[in-house]
Amino acid sequence: MREITLVDARSDMILASDVLHDHQKLLLRKGVALNDKNIKILKSWGITRITVNSDPHPEDGATPADPVALIEAIEDRLNHKFGETDGNEIHKEIQRVATQIIIARYHAQEAIDAQ
Repeated sequence: MREITLVDARSDMILASDVLHDHQKLLLRKGVALNDKNIKILKSWGITRITVNSDPHPEDGATPADPVALIEAIEDRLNHKFGETDGNEIHKEIQRVATQIIIARYHAQEAIDAQ
């Protein structure tokens, strides 16, 4: 179980706890598999963090012991989300920085989980 930002949520993740709005209004129940539609709904309600039971790795097979696979999985995820850079230097730089941020978040969460 881990808390993540809604920005990092993927449609294959399973909620580990109920998602409630400010006035204890239930938005989604524990155990719901996220999809694009309910992620958009949570964003529209101003939810910024959720708790999920999902695999912490960006893609199957990417583990800390395999950093190349981890980086490739992150880059594949970014390409899927934002499209190929097609040689555009600005897009390449944005993707490089985004990859570094995701890796840093991943390692920070692993350090928290190890405690």
